[in-house]
Amino acid sequence: MAMLRLAGEADPEGKLYPSDLAARVKVEGILGLVEDMARAWRPSLFVFHRPELLGHPSSDKWENDIKVATVKKVRSNFVDKGLPRFMEYFTNYIKESGYKYLAGEDLTIADIAAYQQISYFKKGVADYVPKVCLDPFMEVNEWMERVISHPKIASYKASKAK
Repeated sequence: MAMLRLAGEADPEGKLYPSDLAARVKVEGILGLVEDMARAWRPSLFVFHRPELLGHPSSDKWENDIKVATVKKVRSNFVDKGLPRFMEYFTNYIKESGYKYLAGEDLTIADIAAYQQISYFKKGVADYVPKVCLDPFMEVNEWMERVISHPKIASYKASKAK
């Protein structure tokens, strides 16, 4: 997040990381929520890649059937319970901002960080996390479209596509 804050500070318009204290506090609160979501998801990653960190046998010593069932249970639990809880928080920020961006009328580093974290769940790269798991969260999906189509983001993505 430090590099994102630095990039936000360099924004000549001063919108990505606002200097206004109240606006910055809101951005920081959302960044905290993004970090909370990442922390809540972490056991779902570790249970597959580093199960010994969660009290399970290491991958090479864990029976595959038990490992697969455990990974499925942990990830399904996050998708069924954790993800909706976090999407509710993000939805509330979207509604509070007047259905624009998370912290208000302008795109901020909070939107960029949240977009990166949330879009992972639409990629279908984690077993037992269906690509459609975010479909029920209409406001979040619409916000994601606004973020990805923002002129600064679209310009950046176009420059990387070359």
